[in-house]
Amino acid sequence: MPEKKFVFDANAVLTLGRNSIKDHTTAVLELVKNAYDADADCVEVQVFYKNRAPYIRIADNGQGMSEADLVSNWLRIGFSEKVSNKTTSNFNRRKTGEKGNSQSFDAFAFGLRRARED
Repeated sequence: MPEKKFVFDANAVLTLGRNSIKDHTTAVLELVKNAYDADADCVEVQVFYKNRAPYIRIADNGQGMSEADLVSNWLRIGFSEKVSNKTTSNFNRRKTGEKGNSQSFDAFAFGLRRARED
């Protein structure tokens, strides 16, 4: 039998996000934890609510992902790099996430879903 592969539609991001991240607070917390895991020493969370379309902006000065990290870690659904690499590279911090990249994926998806609903 020929090799079979999963195929994901673009809407998969939204569907998967519904399973873990249920509210803005959880999504923001996960993104701040990602900044900590990226060795950020500064994280800014801004809430804009007087605009026609309220939004939350999160920015940090942590290490970004290389293209190789993006492909081999973040784009692998269900994979957690934190299982084999428990501390950060610069500050040797214990990584905070429990479920690896799926939570980041869900936080991202939650933001997309909320943007589409508004």
